[in-house]
Amino acid sequence: MVEDRSSEEQERDMPQASFSQFIFMQYQQAKMMLGEIANPLLGKNEVNLPMARYTIDVLALIEEKTKGNLTEDESKLLADILHDLRIAYVYRQKEQRTGAEGKSTDNESANQGKEETDDRGGREGQ
Repeated sequence: MVEDRSSEEQERDMPQASFSQFIFMQYQQAKMMLGEIANPLLGKNEVNLPMARYTIDVLALIEEKTKGNLTEDESKLLADILHDLRIAYVYRQKEQRTGAEGKSTDNESANQGKEETDDRGGREGQ
C-alpha cells in the first residue's frame, strides 16, 4: 500500500529552483520532442519537430532577454544547450526529409512499375 506523504515531506524533497535547473528541464523537453529521450507517459520515443523547434526558439529568446544577467556558468550552459539542440534539430529534420524523399521515391518507382505492367498487359491483349 502506498503511503500518502505530507506536503511538507514532498516540499522538502523538491530540488531548489534555479535558472540552470529550469534550462535543463527545457533541454530535456526538446530532446524528448526530437525523439532522443522516451516520453515517460508513453514509454516510447516520438518525434515532434514543430514542438522541438518551439522549445529551441523559447530557449534562444531566454538567452537574448537574459544577456548580461546570468553567471558565466549559466550563460555557458544555455549556449551549450542551444548549440546541442540546434545540431540535433537539423540532423533530425534532415533525417525526416531523407526518409520522406526515400518513401516517395519508392512509391513512385512502384507506381511506375505498375504502369509499365499495365501498359504491356494492355498491348498484349490487343
